[in-house]
Amino acid sequence: MDASEYDNIAQLEDAHWWYRGMAAISLDLIRSQLRAPIRFLDAGCGTGGMLRRLSPFGVGFGIDFSPLALAHAHRKTPNDLCRASITQLPFTNDSFDLITSFDVLYHRAIADDQTALNEIARLLKPNGIALIRLPAFESLRGAHDQLVHTRQRYTANELRQKLNKAGFKIKRLTYANFFLFIPIYLTRIWQLSHSKKESSDVELPSSVINSILELLLTIESLLIRYVDLPFGVSLFALAMKE
Repeated sequence: MDASEYDNIAQLEDAHWWYRGMAAISLDLIRSQLRAPIRFLDAGCGTGGMLRRLSPFGVGFGIDFSPLALAHAHRKTPNDLCRASITQLPFTNDSFDLITSFDVLYHRAIADDQTALNEIARLLKPNGIALIRLPAFESLRGAHDQLVHTRQRYTANELRQKLNKAGFKIKRLTYANFFLFIPIYLTRIWQLSHSKKESSDVELPSSVINSILELLLTIESLLIRYVDLPFGVSLFALAMKE
């Protein structure tokens, strides 16, 4: 990821509708399976926003390969942090009740996403839970994907196969950002045909628009409690180590 994008995310992830809405969905999915206190790892913690939101669940750790990301995370959270790759995690087997990975496995720096999922399975305790979030559908690839170094966008079937191969039992597999799928799809098509340079999607809109968009994701978080959404801009998997 470009260095400027880490600065951008660190400044906006507490207020931006997408980060707040995705956090609501993530926390709801976790609460459906686990109760505090637990021991957890955020694998690819980035600038630390989600790691801080997870802190009430128990004793938490974060890893990231980017020194820039970790510098931001150190300022945001008191959790223990270290520099490491998600394909070679520096912890012993059966260490955690929960491992999260938010928009990490898609990155072109991750040469083998299957190895990363195998590592997550290795570190989870029996019946431990993994929560994975990834960008969905190659048809949604846009200029922003170039900026954040996207290797691949995923479908539910692709992620299901990889989780099964790693030995997980899938509890939930759902798309998210469902209501905005069509507008975002059309925007990405326009960007690819008109944009002259890479541009970030992480920009804070007006307070009214920001509140409306967050509300849409809040409604989705309520829907996802009961049903898996058939398509969306993001993909969530909640899986148990058997």
